[in-house]
Amino acid sequence: MFVDALSKNKGNSSLLSLSLNSNSLNGTLPESLGALRNLQILDLSLNSFTGSFPSSVGNMASLKKLALPLNSMNGKIPESLGKLDRLETLDLSSNRFSGAIPQSLAAISSLHTLNLSYNKLEGRIPKNLKFKDPSIYNGNEFLCGKPLPKRCPRKQ
Repeated sequence: MFVDALSKNKGNSSLLSLSLNSNSLNGTLPESLGALRNLQILDLSLNSFTGSFPSSVGNMASLKKLALPLNSMNGKIPESLGKLDRLETLDLSSNRFSGAIPQSLAAISSLHTLNLSYNKLEGRIPKNLKFKDPSIYNGNEFLCGKPLPKRCPRKQ
């Protein structure tokens, strides 16, 4: 796959932006994607990527924008995203991500745009997540807590 070839090529250390949106690409994202440490923008939206989110993305220390909306990715959103302390925009909308929203997202002080809508996320929205717009969580019927009107059971 093209993304796998790029991430394994050591000569791409100067690559700052990779936008492959709307290309009908498919398959899974490789763990080796995390090797693109200088990449600042990764836009893979509107493709047909499947499989789980590679935790190695947390190694992409320079990443400012990560856009994966409108794919068919599944599994949990990795806690390793919390290591991306330069991340400003994270859009994982319209996939099939499941499980809880990682607590580590609340630790990214630079994050100013977040969209987790239309996935299969569940549980309490992390209390320290600073986003007040409930629309960024639309389509996740099992999420609860502020800013959503749905209260969480005491167990969560």
